Amino acid sequence: GGSWGRPFVLLARPVHGDSGRGGGDGVGGEGAERYGGLGETPAFFRVFQVQEVVDLVQRAHGRDVCVIDLRGKPDAIADHFVLVTGMTKQHLQRIARGVLYVLKQKCKEVAPGLTPRIDGEIGSEWVAVDAGSIIVHVMLEGTRAFYDIEGIHGDSSNIEWFANPDLTKFK
Repeated sequence: GGSWGRPFVLLARPVHGDSGRGGGDGVGGEGAERYGGLGETPAFFRVFQVQEVVDLVQRAHGRDVCVIDLRGKPDAIADHFVLVTGMTKQHLQRIARGVLYVLKQKCKEVAPGLTPRIDGEIGSEWVAVDAGSIIVHVMLEGTRAFYDIEGIHGDSSNIEWFANPDLTKFK
């Protein structure tokens, strides 16, 4: 047996007196109530849209992509988890680095000074990127089955599966 690596921890989360959750409408109303009464959610939390992350991980040849909507969970640490399976440990890093690259480019525009990073050591079987309101989990197949994040946080009402892409269209 190999090492499972260490699970994710939160990354690059600025302290704004909020609950640490991201997303929402960003202009008061429901968003202000959800995020500790802030009139606007911090810009870092609004960097990515879910479909944009799905497209990024699929372009990196990630497999079995699913999105878990956590907005209905009172103690959730994010609005969405994006889960993706990589084929090798190197592939996990490549997928995560692709998401991180785009995230850093967007942070320069909306949240200067923040330095997001990948969590999970080189050689880990699980790496994560905290993209504000979305946390991207990239795992090997066995690790994903073992931790069963879909089973813990998802059900038929809050999980969406995406078909494995035809990888020839990305060449």
